[in-house]
Amino acid sequence: MAAINSILHAGQTQSWYLLLLILPLAYLATVVIYRIYFHPLSRYPGPFLGKISEFYSFLGVWRNDRTISQYRMLQKYGSPVRFSSNELVFSDVKSVSEIYGQSSLLPEKERTVSEALSATGQPNVLNIVDRHQHGRVRRLLSHGFSLNGLLESESLVAAKVDQYVDLVFRQNENTIEGSGSSRLNEKTVDIYRKSHELYLDIISQLGFARSFDCLNGDNTTALDDVDAFGLVVPAQAFFPGFRYLPIPAIRQGFERVARLERFARKCLNDYIQGSSGRAGGGGYDPRKHTSILSSMLNAQDTESGTNLSMEEIVENTIIFLVAGSSTTAVTLTYLVWECGRRPEVMKKLVEEIRSTFPSNGEMPSYREASKLEYLNHVIDETLRVHGPLNTGVPRISTGRNIGGHYLPAGAGVSNNPYATARDAAVFPEPELFQPERWENATAEMRLMSRPFSIGPRNCIGRHLAMMGLVLTVTRLFQQFDLHVHPSVTEESMRLRDRGVYTPWGESLLVVATPVEKG
Repeated sequence: MAAINSILHAGQTQSWYLLLLILPLAYLATVVIYRIYFHPLSRYPGPFLGKISEFYSFLGVWRNDRTISQYRMLQKYGSPVRFSSNELVFSDVKSVSEIYGQSSLLPEKERTVSEALSATGQPNVLNIVDRHQHGRVRRLLSHGFSLNGLLESESLVAAKVDQYVDLVFRQNENTIEGSGSSRLNEKTVDIYRKSHELYLDIISQLGFARSFDCLNGDNTTALDDVDAFGLVVPAQAFFPGFRYLPIPAIRQGFERVARLERFARKCLNDYIQGSSGRAGGGGYDPRKHTSILSSMLNAQDTESGTNLSMEEIVENTIIFLVAGSSTTAVTLTYLVWECGRRPEVMKKLVEEIRSTFPSNGEMPSYREASKLEYLNHVIDETLRVHGPLNTGVPRISTGRNIGGHYLPAGAGVSNNPYATARDAAVFPEPELFQPERWENATAEMRLMSRPFSIGPRNCIGRHLAMMGLVLTVTRLFQQFDLHVHPSVTEESMRLRDRGVYTPWGESLLVVATPVEKG
């Protein structure tokens, strides 16, 4: 009898084990069948693993090619493509305005990834989901980033650009530095890192009223601190608890972000207390100079009557550093690369700059330089082909038609700007770098290539980015003949998608030869 009971008990135990094995498999099979055949997005084409999971989202983040992966799928399956189980990606012109335009019926900003993009845990102009709250912060920041507001600070930007040229390109210019330089006064320069330092110095000067002083070597950690933000902070959205993993590199990354926060708080406190600090040097008092920081402190929202809190100022200023410095530096890097390997483009651009500003002892003004027609075409084409923010920003459908397709509420949706900027119907031979295509730019071209985005959430720092870029390009080509070093390859300049595009080689060697003083 005991033996029979033992056998029955063993059978029951095995049944439970079998049930525990079958139930998860049955659930998984049900989910797969539902997502393939019955999900509201089931009729849209896409790769199998994309239809049933978030596999390609995670893979794209891991491989640093999420946007380009979407582009390949759009080429294969057409627009829209089902990139993941509950997300469609578009590449047509109609959906651009319907996803990112001015309408009050626009899809909502995606919450999980957006809210993770914070240095201090406070909301900022990039990650606020609620439209009314975003509108308030945007209004409070608008004057400091307006063209008129920035023109008041142009002298500070110009001074940093001149410092960049002198320290990076002229220092020890009578010696031959780097392989490939064979003539007197030639200098081989890696402009990628130094350009990041330039724009960090500019933005910290305007945003904190105190420069990091990366260019002259006073601060050797700021660039790595800002880079750490882009590596560790967004990862929290995809891997909850990421911050607490006992991995030294991750802990060091968050320690670097904390150092940025401490710097921001100290600068703000010094400013409020009237400390002159090092900004501008020579006893310069930041309170007497209009800057982004002074604008933020003095701003009052016309609708709510509120001001920015100290916490909001600290958070947003750090975001300006992270978002503004690398994007402008990457654009400058690719602009120099494209011009340096295309003699006809370089010749035309240099002639325009030097004929307009013949005295290279005088810094070009932004008002005049920004009117240079061919320079603007070169910038437009650089941003089309290598725009650092040509990534699809996700939105959540509120239940409406987008691009002629009905998307139920809760479905993810985006339009891939990397793909639209390569639409052959709008940009013939899209992989070719042709600034002349912008001579007769159409509204459709401007919509399909939108490096600063569109609508109420477009890039608030556009004027600052353009001022820094235009002044740097005109000053460089006014004073130097630049050539790409032979060691630079297509592979080293291939785009790497880390939220902001960067070249995989994270370097651009150029050979600079100073022109005679005019």
